[in-house]
Amino acid sequence: MHQSAVFRTAFEDTFGTGKSIPSSNDTRWNSAYRQIEAVVEMDQVKLSNVLNQTSHPNLIFTAKEVAQLLEMTSILSPFTETTDITQADVTVTISCVVPTILSLRRFLIVQKNTVTHPSPSSSC
Repeated sequence: MHQSAVFRTAFEDTFGTGKSIPSSNDTRWNSAYRQIEAVVEMDQVKLSNVLNQTSHPNLIFTAKEVAQLLEMTSILSPFTETTDITQADVTVTISCVVPTILSLRRFLIVQKNTVTHPSPSSSC
């Protein structure tokens, strides 16, 4: 998206001008989360067509991979929100740390029983 003008043109022709996939950066882990979230929220048939048209069929996700990524983003969503809350520059955020950790712990306990796509080496 950010390296190929041909792909960008085909992508915008399909999804509309101004629609994009955010780029990730090395500084913020949640930038990769937002990138994955943007991809899985797209119409996968349209995205597959664009990838085929631009000679990138190796980047097309299978239905199982999309389901895994959707599950992953739903699990990481509270972590992204917590990261955003605790990295404020202007307000004091130290008082948010313990409540957010406890909230994340409760969330993960519930998620442990609902995960449907554990990794092959997972002990869930």
